[in-house]
This record gives sequence, structure tokens and C-alpha cells, in this order.
Amino acid sequence: MINLRKISLLLVMLSLAVFAGCAGESSSSSIGNNAGSSSDTSYTISFNGSGAESGNIEEIKAKNNQQIQLPDNTFIKNGYKFTGWSETENGTVKYTNKAYITVKGNLELYAVWEKEESIVIEKYTVTFDGSGAESGSISPVKAEKGQSIILPANKFVKKGFIFAGWSDSPTGKVIYEDNAEVVVNENITLYAVWQKESIVIDKYTVTFDGSGAESGRV
Repeated sequence: MINLRKISLLLVMLSLAVFAGCAGESSSSSIGNNAGSSSDTSYTISFNGSGAESGNIEEIKAKNNQQIQLPDNTFIKNGYKFTGWSETENGTVKYTNKAYITVKGNLELYAVWEKEESIVIEKYTVTFDGSGAESGSISPVKAEKGQSIILPANKFVKKGFIFAGWSDSPTGKVIYEDNAEVVVNENITLYAVWQKESIVIDKYTVTFDGSGAESGRV
């Protein structure tokens, strides 16, 4: 009777041990399979040019939790400069160019653009007035604001007058000589200043000798 009880107890303990071992193996196998499945998952990172006129970036494949470096941006949008990537359309920059990110799922990145400031260069014109000259012309000169230029040589001609220089008013005095250096800060019209030519006439005296004449005179 005692032996049967011992045998029964041993059989029960053996059965429990076998069941526990199988359950542990099954649990361990399940955990291993799940972990392997998570780490092997592949995701796609794609790139949207957000209205770019040219350029293309191939999508990237990466595993879950893998760290990757974003490629250099090759999109181009005229009049704009690239500032980074957003995870939403029309969003703000979350990743800079060539940033490192950790992949957690499929991701579409949108290029973020900033309008370039247009630099306005002020340009002015220097024109030349012959002030009644009968011939000759001088082409206008273009210059940027603050630029220093050399005035072109005078080509105007006015008979009976000589060119003295340039004035900034039709009847003004000379403020710039021929080929003078001028700093341009506005549109300018320069007027030729003329001086009348002075004709110098040499005068001589003719005397007469009568050579013994008794009368008369010249």
C-alpha cells in the first residue's frame, strides 16, 4: 500500500516537471520569435521636394531602430533655399540636411523652403548735354549707387568756343573737368561749359620815308 502511494506521488511530480519544462520552452521560443520579427522589420523613408522644380532623392530602406544619415538634398526650387526636412507637408524643420535619424516606421520627409531675399542694386545714369554744341555726342554712363566713374572725354564741338568742363546745371559754373572722377549717387545730367575763343591779332606799324622829298607826307 505504501509503495503504491509513493509510486503515484512520483508519477504526479514527474508529470508536473515535464509540463513545466514544455511550457518554459514554448514561452522562450515565442519571445525569441517576436524579438526577431521586430528587429527584422523593414521601413521606407521617402523624400518629397515640396514643389521643387528639379532634383530627385531615392527612397531609403532601413530596419526598425536603425540609425541612418539622411542624404544630401538635391532638390532645387528657384528663388528659394533649402532649410531642412519636415515630417508633415508645410511643416517646420525637424531634421537638417544630412542629419542622423533613428528609424521607427515608414516616413515621408518634406523639403522645407525659405524664400531668398532679392538683392536690389540701385543703378543710376549719367547723361551729357552739349549745351548748344553743333556736333558730337557722348553716350550715357550707367553706374551703381556709390560707384566711382571716370567721365568720358568730351566729344562735343561748338564753333568759336572751347570746352571748359562740366556743370550740373545749364548755366552753372564748371564743377568737373574733362575726364574727372565722379561718385554716382543719383541720376545726373552734366552740361558742357563753353568759353568763347579770344582771337589775338598782332598789329604792326608801317612808316614811310620820303628819301629827300621836298614836300608831301604819308
